Amino acid sequence: MGIVYNPKAGRPGRDRQMDYQAAFQYWLECGTLKKAAQAMERDGYRIVRKDGTISPFSFWTVRRGAWIWVIENPDEALKIWQDHGYFPNGKDEQWKHFVARKIRTHMPPKKGNMEKALRLNGIYEWYKENYEPNLAGEL
Repeated sequence: MGIVYNPKAGRPGRDRQMDYQAAFQYWLECGTLKKAAQAMERDGYRIVRKDGTISPFSFWTVRRGAWIWVIENPDEALKIWQDHGYFPNGKDEQWKHFVARKIRTHMPPKKGNMEKALRLNGIYEWYKENYEPNLAGEL
């Protein structure tokens, strides 16, 4: 699957060093971001900087990585959530609102990332009908 969020777009030379799916799964299993970041560090997930130093991922990085994975892998993420008791009705209105909020938070509208994410999640037309009229009224 294509990458919706490319870290190199903002700052050339950046790579995805974190396993975003692992970030999502650690967060679900541990319950909090702080515990997830600590567990990832304990299990060897660390960032290697250009100068060779190695440090743990911050819990904010774990959070962002987890949400980006969810946005880029909606069907797989929904199945995992359903296994944990969330979204029992599948891709209903509750799910659409939830995913739309996450896309608006984590996908910058510049360079079409937000549109790509909405299309990947199958809610582009729904979003235009439900959110864009409200945005026009806010201006």
